[in-house]
Amino acid sequence: MKVIFPRASKIRGRITAPPSKSMAHRLLLCAALAPGRSTVARAGASDDVKVTLNFIRALGISVEEEGEKIRIQGGGAPGKGRLSADMRESGTTLRLAIPILWALGREGSLSLRGRLGLRPLGVYEDLAARRGLQLERTGSLLEVSGQLFPGDYQLDGSVSSQFISGMLLALSLLPGRSSLSLRPPVVSEGYIHMTLAALRAFGVEVAGRGTAEAPYLLGGRGPLHPGDHTVEGDHSSAVFFEALNALGHEVHILGLDKDSHQPDRRGRELMEALMSGETVDLDGAPDLGPVLFALAALTGGGEFTGTQRLHQKESDRIRSMAEELEKVGAKVVEESEGLTVTGASHPPRGIFSSHGDHRILMALSLVALHFGGTVAGAESIKKSFPEFWEALRQLKIDFSLAP
Repeated sequence: MKVIFPRASKIRGRITAPPSKSMAHRLLLCAALAPGRSTVARAGASDDVKVTLNFIRALGISVEEEGEKIRIQGGGAPGKGRLSADMRESGTTLRLAIPILWALGREGSLSLRGRLGLRPLGVYEDLAARRGLQLERTGSLLEVSGQLFPGDYQLDGSVSSQFISGMLLALSLLPGRSSLSLRPPVVSEGYIHMTLAALRAFGVEVAGRGTAEAPYLLGGRGPLHPGDHTVEGDHSSAVFFEALNALGHEVHILGLDKDSHQPDRRGRELMEALMSGETVDLDGAPDLGPVLFALAALTGGGEFTGTQRLHQKESDRIRSMAEELEKVGAKVVEESEGLTVTGASHPPRGIFSSHGDHRILMALSLVALHFGGTVAGAESIKKSFPEFWEALRQLKIDFSLAP
C-alpha cells in the first residue's frame, strides 16, 4: 500500500497521542501474572501489542477485549505443557517473554519473523549457559525451557534494556528474594524505570538502583496484585507531530504525561538542540532517530551521536534513511562516533520506501508532506500506530492511500 501526499499547506489542529506500546506490553504482562482480574485500558491495537496478547493467551490465561479495555484473568500459567507463540517482529515481547517462561518453568517454541531473528539475544544466552537454562535457535524457532530460581544475578546493561526489564518481571514471580545488578554502561534506562513503574502499579516494590553496590532487590513478597490501569500516551509516536511544529505548523498534542519515564519524552528537547545547531545525542532514545534525520534534511542538516543501535531495528535504520533521503539530495554520512545528515536540495525523485519499518514510514511521511511525494509500504504503520492515518485526517492533512 502507498500513501500519497500533495505538498502540505499550513497544518493546524490537535490530536491525542496514541497509547505507548512500551508501557502496554508491561502492564498487560503484569496483569497476566497477577492472580485475579485486571483491566488495562487504552492498550491500543498495534501489531506488537497483539503479539503480547497472543503470548498471554498461549500461557493459558483468559483475555477479553471490549472496546478500549482489555480484561485479563491472571495468576500465573495454569497449563504445564509446551506452548507455541508467534513473536512476529516484536522484539519487546520476545525479550520479556523468555525469562517469564523460565520463571514459570514453562517450555515454549517462539516463532521469529522478519528481522527479529537477527536481534541479539546474547545476554540471555550467556545467562542460560551459567544457570542451566535452555535457549536454542532452530531455524525460525526459538526453543525455551528450564527453571529460573531465586538468587543473585548480573546482566550486561550495554546491549538493550529489554533484557533487564524481562528479568525484573521474571524475578518478581519467584518465591524467594533475588538481586539483579547491571554491568555498565546501561542503555535506555528510562525503559527500565517504565518496567519498575508497571511493577509498582501491581504492588511490587523493587529496592536498589541496579548497581553492584545497590542491586535491584525483589521477589519473595507474595504475588503481584491485580488492578485497573490505563496506558499513558506515546512520546515515540508524538515526535512526528512535534516535527511538524518544528517546521512551522501548529499541532497541539494531547494525552502525554510530562512525568513519564519514556526516554522518548526528550523528543522536543532534541529537536530544539538540532534546530540550534547542536550535536544531537540519541543514546537512550534511538527510536527518535529516523524522524530527527528527516527533520535535519528539511532544515539544512545536523550531526548525531549515539546512533549505533539503529542498525539493529525493524530495518537497518541508518542504511534505510540514507537510501531514501538521497532521493531529495540529502546524504547520511556515518562516522565512528555517529553520523551527519546534509540538507535536502530538491523534491523527491522517485517513490520513497518504508523498508517495512514503521519509524521509517513516519519519517518519510514528514518529507513527503513537506515536498509532496509518495511512500510505499504504508501498511508498516500497524506495528506501532495503526491510528496514524486517522490522526492525519483529524488535522485535515490531504493524503490518499492506494494499493
